[in-house]
Amino acid sequence: MRIEFKNRKGEKLVGVLHKASDSSEIVVFIHGYLSSKDTSAKINSEALAELGINAFRFDLSGCGESEGDASRGTITGWVEDAEDALEMLKGRGYDRFELVGSSAGGLIAMILALKRRHHQDGPQGACFRLHRAADEEIGQGIR
Repeated sequence: MRIEFKNRKGEKLVGVLHKASDSSEIVVFIHGYLSSKDTSAKINSEALAELGINAFRFDLSGCGESEGDASRGTITGWVEDAEDALEMLKGRGYDRFELVGSSAGGLIAMILALKRRHHQDGPQGACFRLHRAADEEIGQGIR
């Protein structure tokens, strides 16, 4: 289900909710820099929904279908976008969040998890995936 909501700057953000159960738990996917909700987040959300797990993916401000100027985007601003997405989801009855980010989205997920760790509805966990080039470079250093 397509969802439009506003961030704290008043920009329209666009997301897709994959409601697979009545559970109040949901996995939130955060895409990487200059990417969108329609890349790996789409594939992973659809796969989780097939397993009966609720998922949400959205475009950060300035990316994909969301309003804003990506060239003026900052990690801090995108963390706020992700936080605004959690608030919107809370209004829809979700109260337990798992954050999954790819590339810069992984950094955003980790920052948000740390920022909200003392909240009752704070994320239960965050995971991320480094960009393939970084994976290979890091892997070379530990072999």
